[in-house]
Amino acid sequence: MSTLLNTSAIHPLRRVDYWTGGIAEHFFDTRFSPLGPRPFEGRIKGSQVGPVTIRAINGSPHRIEREPTEISQSDPEHILLYLARQGQFRIGQDNRKCVLTAGDMGIQDTSRPSVVESPGNLSLFVLSFPKQLLGPRADHVSQQTAQRLSAQKSPFVQLAASFVARLANAADRGDLSSHESEGAFEMLLTILQTVHGDADGTTLARHSQRKTMLSQLRAYALEHLHEPDLGPERLAQAHYISVRYVHRLFAASGTGVAEWIRTQRLERVMKALQDPELATTPIAAVAISWGFTDPSSFSRSFRQHFGKPPSTVRKEYMERSLNGVT
Repeated sequence: MSTLLNTSAIHPLRRVDYWTGGIAEHFFDTRFSPLGPRPFEGRIKGSQVGPVTIRAINGSPHRIEREPTEISQSDPEHILLYLARQGQFRIGQDNRKCVLTAGDMGIQDTSRPSVVESPGNLSLFVLSFPKQLLGPRADHVSQQTAQRLSAQKSPFVQLAASFVARLANAADRGDLSSHESEGAFEMLLTILQTVHGDADGTTLARHSQRKTMLSQLRAYALEHLHEPDLGPERLAQAHYISVRYVHRLFAASGTGVAEWIRTQRLERVMKALQDPELATTPIAAVAISWGFTDPSSFSRSFRQHFGKPPSTVRKEYMERSLNGVT
């Protein structure tokens, strides 16, 4: 994990502004206030497991409020899963309140007003899940806020808490390969679904999560089709997942990554060749504008996909246009 915030080198009179700004940068806008007479002390370290961020937070007594004003200013639309390690941590949301102690877990929804508070020194992990990864299960999970999941009462919570803590420590040391991070990401989603889902929804939710991620990958690709370096590596990097997982998601849909991107580009070139405003634009320039870099490779792919070369497509369309046929 890399250190994101640390008050040790900040003058005590500047720490409230420093921490407030840091929370806004790494989480969202809030109203932060220290509790007690002593200057606030805090440190946040962070790492990434797929699209899920992990934050390790240590701090002296404080209170963080998130009201409609702050929500309107910035909302990442995330579900936050807290794991208390030391001290007490209070969550208030949706007319509920709970107190977490070491080993307990609870969640917060960034899209609704909330209050979190530590009456004493605390240490905890925060896992941030984008709601869109949860698919149709997101609404159900987000309704379970501010409820204590006790490690003392639930063997599964105890196991889950141990896994999350060990995973965070492994991420801190940089021990996880991309393949292991992919598996850990799937396990984190399963944990969230299990502790805050219903018994029948887990398998469906996992399938929905993969479909949602594939949709995000495709949407990103469509926005960047014109960039020649677009490929599985770019998609993986932009979404904090492994290249292997990108290939797996596309393969499950029946089309490989490179083939899908090439097809989208070819279809846009085809449309451009039928655009009267681009009639004088060289075909090679049109191809380059949609990410193709090798003219011969482009022509071969176009012919294979549409059954005729791009020059013939343009000529036939122009002849039909002159004859009043579209």
